[in-house]
Amino acid sequence: MTYIKKDVNGILLFLVLMTCVALVGLTVVFANQFDGFGTDYHQLKTDLETTSKELTAKDQKIQGMQELLDKHIEREKKLEELLKKQLKS
Repeated sequence: MTYIKKDVNGILLFLVLMTCVALVGLTVVFANQFDGFGTDYHQLKTDLETTSKELTAKDQKIQGMQELLDKHIEREKKLEELLKKQLKS
């Protein structure tokens, strides 16, 4: 029986040490991966801000074009009305 106790204690000590080594190894691996995620996050954030600025500029340009288009449509309607009046007379 004493042989089994000594052997079990040795195996248990070995398993505890291996678990600690594995835990430290996994901690290092995950820490390195999360550092990469942080860098990727900042790059994506910068890209998003750039895209947002470009989108805002293009939206303003579209709004300006829409205003011009509305003015042209209004002018065409007025000209059409004038032309109809001229043709009726």
